[in-house]
Amino acid sequence: KELLKKQIGVQLKRKEQNIISLRDVFGFRGAVNPDEMQSLQGTYRLFRPSHVNPTKNILLSQLVIGKEENHFHCSLSSRFTDSFGAERTDFFRGSIVPYGQKLIAIMHDSVTNYEEPGERYAGRTIKGNLILHFDDVDYSANDEVVQGLNGIVLMAVGNGPASAWPINARRVPDGESFEPSEMSTLDFATLPEPIQDSLNRGAVHWNPRYYPTSPSEPKV
Repeated sequence: KELLKKQIGVQLKRKEQNIISLRDVFGFRGAVNPDEMQSLQGTYRLFRPSHVNPTKNILLSQLVIGKEENHFHCSLSSRFTDSFGAERTDFFRGSIVPYGQKLIAIMHDSVTNYEEPGERYAGRTIKGNLILHFDDVDYSANDEVVQGLNGIVLMAVGNGPASAWPINARRVPDGESFEPSEMSTLDFATLPEPIQDSLNRGAVHWNPRYYPTSPSEPKV
């Protein structure tokens, strides 16, 4: 554990100056807890309303936190049907920043720089940025790893207005795999209640079609 703590400290000083800078901006100047970083590493199913058709579809994305050589690396991949009926893929990568009991992930669309994009990332969407803010991290007393993350994502893609969406992520058990996909809102009732509660928080839409008529009368 002491060796891991030193390794993370060295990694921050040598390779992750941006992590140190952001933590400093948030008022956290202490050392990163290596146990927390290890407990975060893994693959998660991340649920959020579709930005294309929020009244009919839910996106099931793949969130990956940490690599063997980089505890702070994170990526998010999604697959969806755009407004013209074409299959599209988003792939974002960036860094996860722990501060206090919360996490923030800052990601950018960089498929062209991804080491092994393959066919899965063909037809990507226009370059953009994501900020994922997790204000609820599920550290279970009976597990050594984080089981769930809950929060919001701010999306700034293309030249249109930014949007914000509720998100809920659940850890994928070891040995289990899945592909990013879209779910119909008809299947919404089959999701666990905590995920339903998260997605029911509402959103800030980029498409005027889904704007609320007033702040107290949302359409979705």
